[in-house]
Amino acid sequence: MDLLLMQERALLIQKSTRDWTLDGDKNTRFYHSFVKGRQRRNKIGILINDDGVLIDDQLELGRMATRFFKEA
Repeated sequence: MDLLLMQERALLIQKSTRDWTLDGDKNTRFYHSFVKGRQRRNKIGILINDDGVLIDDQLELGRMATRFFKEA
């Protein structure tokens, strides 16, 4: 039963991707809302530095991210 549900879900995802590829740009209002929503969701607004201080300055957030990935 679980295999059937997983296959059905995979099929629905494929159909959704196909529909988006074919029709996504046709509806510019929908497309714009989708993109703006993703941008809001993917934006990092606050990080906590090593001292436990909340950082919300965009320039400092960029520096923190750069340092993190250089050290990793």
